[in-house]
Amino acid sequence: MDDRTMIQGALFATGAIRVAEPDRPFWYTSGTIGPYYINTHFLYGGEQAASLLLERIETLAAKDRLTFAQQLGEDLMRQYAHDATYRQVIDAMVRIAKTIDVDLISGGERRDFFFSLPVARLIDKPHLSIFKDGTRVWSGPEGEGARRVEPVTAGDLAGLRTLHIADIVTQAASFTRSWLPAVRGLGISMPAAMAVLDRKQDGRRHLEQEAVALHVLAEVDDALFAAAHEAGVLSGGQLETVRSFNQDPLRFMREFFASHPDFIRSQLDAGGKARERALLCIQNGHAPSPETTAS
Repeated sequence: MDDRTMIQGALFATGAIRVAEPDRPFWYTSGTIGPYYINTHFLYGGEQAASLLLERIETLAAKDRLTFAQQLGEDLMRQYAHDATYRQVIDAMVRIAKTIDVDLISGGERRDFFFSLPVARLIDKPHLSIFKDGTRVWSGPEGEGARRVEPVTAGDLAGLRTLHIADIVTQAASFTRSWLPAVRGLGISMPAAMAVLDRKQDGRRHLEQEAVALHVLAEVDDALFAAAHEAGVLSGGQLETVRSFNQDPLRFMREFFASHPDFIRSQLDAGGKARERALLCIQNGHAPSPETTAS
């Protein structure tokens, strides 16, 4: 089995990609709807294991960050030894990383760490942990020798090259907003980045404009979902819904609301997050407003 076939199967088997039934799309935080949801960190061993690790990351990040990479790295390597799917994903990333001439691996809080830390250990490269508040911690491959680094104290890092490993690339906003400034501020260049998935929403182009080459295990395209359909994971109706959405997300929404006139009303009546997303959808002009709304 090649890496692409492996990752396609793993994404659906672990719930990292979930596809809705044609008449029950997912709400996204933007107040739009779509037929699938992606949580690449579920490759760690499923939703429960991934959620527990996110909590662990938050706990460790709130404590001594000089021991962060060492402690979290040990957790990740235990799962690497225990979970065959996670191990296969990390091994596929390692094979790519070994072909890229860099001096270190970097990853950002939180989901990047699922992948960046074990790859750094397995290819014996230092790791740069970048936290949400801008803190940067340099450590050896197994978390040893950790130290905080800032521009005024990072002269010895100037000229080094990093491979930044992320969970997913959409429009590369996290790179341009956070990860690139964080490494460049230390005099480190980022000639390459790697992710499990490219959502093919201009992220690759945005990275190319920053002279960053993107390497991925798979792309979110019709071929990915067609393979899942051929494997019996998706129904024909689910596949067609995904294709329609990928072709034109806004048109998909308009046509769905037109053919399901009671959908928005049912979401408003449901309350909670469903009602919040429905109201946002109406506010943004994506969905018609019912004549009356539930109080």
